[in-house]
Amino acid sequence: MTWGSVQSDEMEAAEQLSLAWDYGVNFLDSAEAYPVPLAAETFGATDRAFAKWRRSVRMPRDRCVISTK
Repeated sequence: MTWGSVQSDEMEAAEQLSLAWDYGVNFLDSAEAYPVPLAAETFGATDRAFAKWRRSVRMPRDRCVISTK
């Protein structure tokens, strides 16, 4: 899912992350190369969505794996 653009907003990103976590997903890939074409206004939006979600659910950083390219 591409976050930070017209595809999904922050609230939808948090809902998707929480649902994935509830189903056992603990590996998150924040690579910027997936939204094609790349856009300066959304650069880093996935990383920010992960961080905001982790803080909101009070998840310790060592409970999930975050990958980027």
